[in-house]
Amino acid sequence: MKLPLNKQSFDKLFGEKLEVRRRQLLKTQDDVEHEAHIADRHLGKIERGQASSNVYTLYKLWKVLDLSADKIFEEIDKEMGSEKSK
Repeated sequence: MKLPLNKQSFDKLFGEKLEVRRRQLLKTQDDVEHEAHIADRHLGKIERGQASSNVYTLYKLWKVLDLSADKIFEEIDKEMGSEKSK
């Protein structure tokens, strides 16, 4: 089942992808926040889909979590469908 293409569903799915990867690496939110030099509790908000981040913060998270933007966006696109937003 495809998710609706909107910011809320995107943010939630994006956060879930980050959380899955963090857990695969056996890291806590505090570990990742410290290594990425981001504010306390910000990662939790991102993982729950309650906050978005700027590109620089995402870049730092991807480096710490050893993720590529291409991979995460491909996974999200599969789950959200490929319809264009209006």
